[in-house]
Amino acid sequence: MTGPLPSKGWKILSLLRYKHGMATSKKPKATIVCISHLEWTDTLFQRPQQVMSRLSKRHHVIYYKEWAFREWIHGKAAPGSIAGLCRKVNSSLAICDFAMPLPRFRNHLKLFEDIGHWLALRRIRSLIGEDFGGPLILWYYFPVFLELIRSLGPDRVVYECMDNYVALSHNTPGSIVAGVKEREARLLQRADIIFYGSQTLMDERSGHRHKSRHFPTGVDTEHFARGMEGQAPLPADIKGLQKPMLGYWGAVDQRIDYAVLDRCARQRPDWSIVLIGPMVTISERDISSFLALPNVHWLGPKAYQELPRYARAFDICMLPFKTTDEGKYLNPTKTLEYLAAGRPVVSTKIPEIERFYSDMVAVAQSGSDLVRKCESILAREPDPVEQDRRLAKAKGHSWNAMVDQMEKIAMPLPLFSDVS
Repeated sequence: MTGPLPSKGWKILSLLRYKHGMATSKKPKATIVCISHLEWTDTLFQRPQQVMSRLSKRHHVIYYKEWAFREWIHGKAAPGSIAGLCRKVNSSLAICDFAMPLPRFRNHLKLFEDIGHWLALRRIRSLIGEDFGGPLILWYYFPVFLELIRSLGPDRVVYECMDNYVALSHNTPGSIVAGVKEREARLLQRADIIFYGSQTLMDERSGHRHKSRHFPTGVDTEHFARGMEGQAPLPADIKGLQKPMLGYWGAVDQRIDYAVLDRCARQRPDWSIVLIGPMVTISERDISSFLALPNVHWLGPKAYQELPRYARAFDICMLPFKTTDEGKYLNPTKTLEYLAAGRPVVSTKIPEIERFYSDMVAVAQSGSDLVRKCESILAREPDPVEQDRRLAKAKGHSWNAMVDQMEKIAMPLPLFSDVS
């Protein structure tokens, strides 16, 4: 008999080894099937990519991006196109995605869900059969393709919840994320362990407290600390912009408070407002009046490796999110990235920022207060001591340490025993 040992076989073998004193601190190499709503791209290298790239150094990872109906609905996919891609990044990491934007079948989302499940199952089983084996973990970042739990029979189901998806405004009928409330309730019930990026969100979901853990966010401090170095030249598309410069990087989406940014840009036309990142869930038309302002510059997506160079140009880094439910539960990864780059940070009134970063981040109570906070920072000379404090704060939250702790909880020894 060839091929990987079935997951139940791994569980029995592991427990026998533990019972007879043969357990070691080294886990058998597992296969992690990660279901995410975010593409694997170097222009938006976020929490799922940070976590899975590190886990792939010790386990097999199949990163499966849920289908791109949202891109189609928002006019960002070619009508009538069908795309299904799966590529091996290395011997332990495979990236798969699926898009089937067929406009004439817009009212048959259930059909496409069934097709998507069938294709995902076929691809995943193929990869497991060819190269990957060991215990099987299903690791969700978004509640979709839940049928895989029944079809694959994993040893462990993990849900890493990054946001309150129910509250996001693009959860509307006709979208692939419609029905997310019901699917997430099922996933919360079925998951063996739930990781939350937001303490605020975890506190509100007290029904699953016994299996919930809070892991706010991490940062590659060494990478972003290059933003404090003066040797590398500034990128050409930002070098000639007017100073002072207020900058933001990340998804340019519906969670940003464009009214606050618009007010800031109009009130201080001598400041440059710079946005870096792909535009998702909204279109340029939605924020056309803001983008038309002469001191507003949307530079589009930039590679993760380039962000420290842009940080050097920013006099202030911004967290300009809405204070409604769309932004209430955010714990932005970029907060620690900004701090690691040594930049002053100004934020709107986000609970997670107030809770964990009030000693480092200037939190504005309103749009006018955000302008005042920025004016106060710009009136002072840059302080090397403050830069060092920001860097020290970031160093206490490395991705490596965070992922190590998550792995111990999600995959304990003896392998797949109950969460302690």
